[in-house]
Amino acid sequence: LCSRIYFDPCAYQCLENCGAVTLTVVRRGGDISHTVAVDYKTEDGSANAGADYEFSEGTLVFKAGETQRDITVGIIDDDIFEEDEHFFVRLGKVRVTRLQDALEPDSAPPCPRALLVSPLVATVTILDDDHAGIFTFETDVLHVSESVGMMEVKVLRTSGARGTVIVPFRTIEGTAKGGGEDFEDTYGELEFKNDETLKRAQIKIIDDEKYEKNKNFFIELMEPRMAKLQTLHTSAWPSSDHENLLRKTISVK
Repeated sequence: LCSRIYFDPCAYQCLENCGAVTLTVVRRGGDISHTVAVDYKTEDGSANAGADYEFSEGTLVFKAGETQRDITVGIIDDDIFEEDEHFFVRLGKVRVTRLQDALEPDSAPPCPRALLVSPLVATVTILDDDHAGIFTFETDVLHVSESVGMMEVKVLRTSGARGTVIVPFRTIEGTAKGGGEDFEDTYGELEFKNDETLKRAQIKIIDDEKYEKNKNFFIELMEPRMAKLQTLHTSAWPSSDHENLLRKTISVK
């Protein structure tokens, strides 16, 4: 039975100022008493080697009994605002050998005791940190049960993560009514610390234990501001034609 070699997970995110990102390759199943070598290499996506990250290639060696190895890729920081960018790391030739042979690939004959399986390509997204960021909901619509109690809504910070930013939010009635009838009216503020990219807004849903048709209400993000109270420059906030990013529909059933 062959051992399977792949990335787990296959998607990574890191801030531009993180220094380096670490990716994990695993070996699952089969006979793990053998030494396994697997090649890897970085590939450009929208991010470019030498400008956004450090080109890297090499060979991972799983010694007998080892089931996990890491690949570390350097991330290059600059002070230029740019969109979030990504690159790839691809696994290549696999061979099962003695440790001595694994470190000298040309002398290692192929052996069908291990093979690459999907995902054999990992994606690394570099989040720019030279800008305060753009604040959006993770999705446009969220469906929840009336019995959920306290619900959470994810708010994302993309295209920058510099500084502490406060993002006000509020609930708006639709067919579902506030004031404790279907949900509790809520006005709050999410405080994103420097380099923070995710926050959750909490809304209380009221369960009256009566049969009702599905209802909906809205959560709206308002104008963000830096912690020093000045309003962010408009480039840090979606323009008016992106209203769907600022208002989220909650469907209660």
